[in-house]
Amino acid sequence: MKKFICVILGMFCLCRAAAAEVNTYASADTATKILALPAGARPAGLGNAFTAASGDINALYYNPAGLISLTGNRVLLAHNAWIEGISQEHLVYAQPVPGLGVAGLGVDYLNYGPIDRWGMDASGNPSPGEGVYTPYALAGTLGWGVSMGKGLSAGAALKWSYEQIDTSGSVAGAVDLSAIYQPNPDLTWGAVIHNLGLAAGDRLLPLSFNLGSAFNLPVSISEKDLFTTYIDVAFKYDNAPTLGLGLEYTFLSWFQLRLGWNQNFGYTNPNLLGLTAGAGATYWSWGLDYALAPQGDFGLSHKVSVQYGF
Repeated sequence: MKKFICVILGMFCLCRAAAAEVNTYASADTATKILALPAGARPAGLGNAFTAASGDINALYYNPAGLISLTGNRVLLAHNAWIEGISQEHLVYAQPVPGLGVAGLGVDYLNYGPIDRWGMDASGNPSPGEGVYTPYALAGTLGWGVSMGKGLSAGAALKWSYEQIDTSGSVAGAVDLSAIYQPNPDLTWGAVIHNLGLAAGDRLLPLSFNLGSAFNLPVSISEKDLFTTYIDVAFKYDNAPTLGLGLEYTFLSWFQLRLGWNQNFGYTNPNLLGLTAGAGATYWSWGLDYALAPQGDFGLSHKVSVQYGF
C-alpha cells in the first residue's frame, strides 16, 4: 500500500508540473477532444467510473494497468451514437504476452457530421458559403500493463491523434501513466494521468488526473450474484473536477445491470444529465454491452459494444 501511495503522489506531481501554465479551467485552451471522449459501453453505464476496473479490455483507455488481469486475447468493437449527429467508432485488441504483461491496441474514429460552410460578405458580415464539410478525428492508442508484485500493477499508453476541420488538420501525441493496487479480491484502487503532451501550436491536451476505487459489496440476493460499486474523482485542467459513481449487479456470472452518475462540479446537471444506465451479457466467448445516457436538451446518447475472446 505504501508503494501505491508513493506512485500516486509521484503521478500527481507530474500532472501538476505538466499543467503549471494553466491558471484556471476556464482559461485552459485544450485541443484534440477525441482523447477525452469515452467510448466503451460498459464504463458508460457506470458513469465512466472505471479507473479502478481490472480485467476488462476497456482498461486500455481508462487505466492501462487494468489490462494485466486479462487472461486471453480479446477484441472489442463499439459504436457511440452521441449528440447532434456526432458518432464514434471504436476498435480495440488486447493480448497477453508471456512474461511481459498484457498489450492493447485501439483505434478511434470520430465523425462530427456535415456542417454548412459560411463566409464573410463585403461588409464583414457572416454569409452562407458553398457546400458542406464534415470534420472528423482519428486516434490510435498502444498500451501495456505489467505486474509489479504484491497486488500492484503499472501501465502506460502512447496515443496519437489527427483532427481535420474543413481544409485544416492538426496532429498531437500524448502519454497515459497509470497504476492499480488490489490488496484483496474484493477491493481495487486505481490512479491514472491522462493525456500528457502537447498539440500543434503548444496547446495543452485534455490533461486529467483520476483516482478511483472498485469494491464488491458484502450483500447478495442469492449465492450466484454480486454487487460492485465504482467511485471515480477526476481533476481536469480544461474543466471543473468531476465525480463518477457506478453500481453493477452481476447475476449467474453472465448477465449484468448497471447504473451510473457523473457530476461536473462546474455546473448543475439539468434534465437528468449525468445519470446513466446499462446492461451486459456474455455467452461462451462473446460479450454484448449497451449504455444509455441522457444529455439534457440534446436528447439521449447510445453506446453499444461487442467483444470476443479467443
